[in-house]
Amino acid sequence: MRIQKCLLVLFAFAASVASCMAQRLSCGSPQTKSDVLRVLAGKSGMGQQWNIKDRQARVYLISFVQTVPDTVPTDSRTQSLSLASMAHQYSGAFSILVDASALKTNRTPNADELLNAWHDWSLDNVVLLSDPTGDIRRTFGVCDAPETFILRSDGAILEHWKSLVPTGMLALAVERALPDEAAALHAARVKKRQAATE
Repeated sequence: MRIQKCLLVLFAFAASVASCMAQRLSCGSPQTKSDVLRVLAGKSGMGQQWNIKDRQARVYLISFVQTVPDTVPTDSRTQSLSLASMAHQYSGAFSILVDASALKTNRTPNADELLNAWHDWSLDNVVLLSDPTGDIRRTFGVCDAPETFILRSDGAILEHWKSLVPTGMLALAVERALPDEAAALHAARVKKRQAATE
């Protein structure tokens, strides 16, 4: 009887270690380029079907964020503002937010809560995707929120941050990914400044 109890405890311990190892392998390990592109199809916060093929861009900024409660000044909300700014400034970049509230709150928000967050956070030029099964999160190997990626149009990951990315750092990464567009934008700003001082 004592041997059976010892074996039972040993099996339980081995199962928990195996479970932790499986979580570690998926956490922080993005899957293949084709998987990453495939999984970026889902329902937006407004309940509309959306697919990455519907919005062609040279780079995609993707941030996994906590959307609820939407009135709390979280790092996720700050990150969403940075992504919205990048999408507004650079025509070759498109911003996507994926709800990862379950990582922080242990619950998935409903469609009305996502819609409220989309409106309250002023995400007019940003897609907000629901991820109720965690499929998108697991495919990207996301462990926390916010967590942000820059993807090339073929699904290759150019940059990956596992915490809040300051807007300036994000802008520099976008400019590296879109050098021609960044140079044109910089030239236009210089010209505007010169005109204002004359």
